[in-house]
Amino acid sequence: VMRKTAKGILSVPVGSEMGLGEVCGALRGRGLGFALLCYGVEHLKGLGVERMVIDWTTLEGFYGKIGFVPWRGYRPHRRGL
Repeated sequence: VMRKTAKGILSVPVGSEMGLGEVCGALRGRGLGFALLCYGVEHLKGLGVERMVIDWTTLEGFYGKIGFVPWRGYRPHRRGL
């Protein structure tokens, strides 16, 4: 939940997130997901958000088109039960 403080400064709680979801298969390849991502990023910038993180993805090239860069990696692990 984003809210304005008494001085009009936007307050975004730590751990806030935006979920993009995905575009249905029949509409993929038309740039709709990318357009939604760009709109969401610009909207958040307009609200004063200065830092955004994509927590986990295999779509580095997709997000890289607008400047996101990897900042950490994950190693897969497996354990039999």
